[in-house]
Amino acid sequence: MTAQRLLRFYRSRSVRMLLPIAALLCMCAAPVRAELFDSALDRLPVAERVALREGEATVSEADGIYTSRILLEEASAAQVWDVLTDYEGSVNYAPNLVSSTVLERDGNRSIVEQVSERQVLFLTFRSRIRTENIASNNRRIDFRAIDGDFPTLDGYWEIEAIAPFAGAEPTAILIEQQVEAVPPDGVPIDIFRDAFQSSLADLMQALKGEIERRAAG
Repeated sequence: MTAQRLLRFYRSRSVRMLLPIAALLCMCAAPVRAELFDSALDRLPVAERVALREGEATVSEADGIYTSRILLEEASAAQVWDVLTDYEGSVNYAPNLVSSTVLERDGNRSIVEQVSERQVLFLTFRSRIRTENIASNNRRIDFRAIDGDFPTLDGYWEIEAIAPFAGAEPTAILIEQQVEAVPPDGVPIDIFRDAFQSSLADLMQALKGEIERRAAG
C-alpha cells in the first residue's frame, strides 16, 4: 500500500469513528425540558399548597376581594356539587347561619335569602342577604347580592378536580370561593375584615366536614 493510500485509509477510519462520538456529544448537550403539571393547585404558592394538603382552609384578601379555598381528598366532584347547590341545607352546617330559604328557582337560577348572626367582641351582628345564584356546568356558581344589608356581596364558587399528573385520574377536589364584600353601614372596615376572613375559614372547614359526612354515607 502506498503512503498516499495509507493516509486515505486512516482518515476514513477516523471519520467513521468520530461521527458516532460527535452525535453522542450533541445529544448530551441538548437541553432537557421537563413539562410541569399546571393544575389549579399547582399554580398556588407553595405555602398555600402545603396548608391545603394538610387539611387547612386558606383565606386571603386584596382590595376588598376575599379568596378562600379548601381541598378534599375523600369526596367526588358530584358530591361536592350536591352540597354547594343545597342552599337550604346549608343552615345545618354553616356557622352563624340562622336561616337559608330558596325564594325562587328557575332552571339553574336560584334566589336565596339567608340570615346570619355573628358575635364580634361584645356585639352581635345580625345580617340579611338575598342573592341571585347561577349554577353552570356542575362546576361553578356565580352569585350577586340583590337585596339586604350588604351593599356588595358578589362572587363565585368553583370546584376543580385535581390529578397528581397529566392524564391521571383525579384524587382530590379543590373548592374556591371568591367574593367582593362591602360591610353594612356603620361597621368599621378593620373589624369587618378580620371577622369576615375568620368566618370564611370557619365556613370552608364546615363545608368540608359536611361533604365528607355525606360522602361517607
